[in-house]
Amino acid sequence: MNNKKTLIIASILILSIFFILNFPIDYLTCSATTMACRFFDVVKDENSQQDDSTEINDSGVELDIAFPEIEVSNLIYLTTPNDESGRIFIATRDGIIFYIEKDSNNISLFIDIREKIDQELTGERGLLGFTFDQNYIDNGYFYIYYID
Repeated sequence: MNNKKTLIIASILILSIFFILNFPIDYLTCSATTMACRFFDVVKDENSQQDDSTEINDSGVELDIAFPEIEVSNLIYLTTPNDESGRIFIATRDGIIFYIEKDSNNISLFIDIREKIDQELTGERGLLGFTFDQNYIDNGYFYIYYID
């Protein structure tokens, strides 16, 4: 198990350096968060007797599930627009982007591009990411990165 943790940590460090060199800081923040969430998910002890809503690992970090009522499969990205709405946007690999309103547990559809994506999702196919234009509050533009 230690070799697996070491490999995961090394991969996270390499990806972090890549993101630092290639992406704006707002994108980097979300990507680093996503990588950290995936790391803790990978190293979770499946035989643990702990409540699923809280997980404590050797580092002393405690993780809480923010939206236990919401289930989204194939989650690949999470971000917020710079519009002071407090909305959280969630993207799935199969081509759906949802949002959650501030102080709400209700999930709503933002956009669905599944018809543009091969749903076999092999290799690097699918919705890979999206971002909001820096002037999103004024122009409403957002950009989607996907491979069909």
